[in-house]
Amino acid sequence: MLMCRSAVLALASFAIVLLITATPVLADEADAEQPAFSIKTLKLNYSGVEVDLRYAVALPPDYDPAIPAPAVICFAQRDQMELDIAEIMDTYADEAKRRGWILISPLAPMGAKWDARAYVLAPAFFEHLTRIYNIRDDRFHLAGGFVGGVSAFAVGIENVDHLASIVAFPGVLPNNYVVANIQLFKNQPVSVLIDQTDEPRQKILQSYVQTAQAKNLPYRLYPVDPAEEPALKDGIVSPERFFTILGLHTRSQQPARLDPEALAVSKVLTDLHQAAAHADEETYFNLYTYDAVFLGTDGAERWTLPEFQAFATPHFQRESAWVYHPTKRNITVSPDGTAAWFDERLEHASYGECRGTGALRKEDGEWRITQYSLSIPVPNDLTLTVVKDIAAQRIDASP
Repeated sequence: MLMCRSAVLALASFAIVLLITATPVLADEADAEQPAFSIKTLKLNYSGVEVDLRYAVALPPDYDPAIPAPAVICFAQRDQMELDIAEIMDTYADEAKRRGWILISPLAPMGAKWDARAYVLAPAFFEHLTRIYNIRDDRFHLAGGFVGGVSAFAVGIENVDHLASIVAFPGVLPNNYVVANIQLFKNQPVSVLIDQTDEPRQKILQSYVQTAQAKNLPYRLYPVDPAEEPALKDGIVSPERFFTILGLHTRSQQPARLDPEALAVSKVLTDLHQAAAHADEETYFNLYTYDAVFLGTDGAERWTLPEFQAFATPHFQRESAWVYHPTKRNITVSPDGTAAWFDERLEHASYGECRGTGALRKEDGEWRITQYSLSIPVPNDLTLTVVKDIAAQRIDASP
């Protein structure tokens, strides 16, 4: 039985601990390009129990971490384990990337499917995702077939504030809990796909949708010819149909509009990371001002541009100098348009979550970086331990 809404919302105080880990491996050995999708692990503490919440994510190739992107969480249709998640990503990732969507598919944590007990982890999961990715309106489209469709409703009902819409296929029969909470979806479109030859189920769903529409709720039923969607019987719909429906659900949402100068700043930062990943030393250092300063993660690393270049040149002799993938970025441009400052979240295969902050100056119509500071955020609960470890270090005084 699903928990009551208040009980689930109380779980939003989950402690998120340790690091987000990801595959593939060491940054210096990893390809500079993002893989088709990656598997990440969010470590949670749920009622004193350590829980590893694993999920797959695929980002659009032109993903700009400064611009909010639409995101869909697609729950797998069967056991929601590795093979099921791989099928979801293999089926939908290419189309998601082509249309500029972030695609996410979570595994069943604690051996519990998302329609059973795992949905209680959703508040912490959503908080995590909106923190590390730039999600449009901080709301998610939820989808799935069979068990995945039931999971979408279960998670959506308990997290309406983070819900953008629901797409369920091939026809999820509403249980009493869903019917009792139908009024929660006042502004969230719900689309249900069903085999048009399945007349008994279609009749039930049509009655359900008519009841919802009578209450001015945005529900729609899509009878589908199984000859056009042969995988529908397995809880899979074609990527083209899936994202077309998701597109209809986003028509009322205004795409994010970023100031042109902020977009130009974001491009400079993206170009910076790409130049490092591809060992393009000339492009990399031409993005800085002559008087720029780089602050590294070590307290002793405050470099002028010539000092930083002297340090970095050996790294640029390799196939890749270093690889940091930006996932979320905030930019502010001064009122006179001559200066800008930013903070961005970065992913590094060895160091995990990192943070870049800094400032840019406009020179001769071009934005250039005047300061870049790289750091590794430390969870508050670990701060004293880290500080003690640093204090215990001995400085090498050898000549």
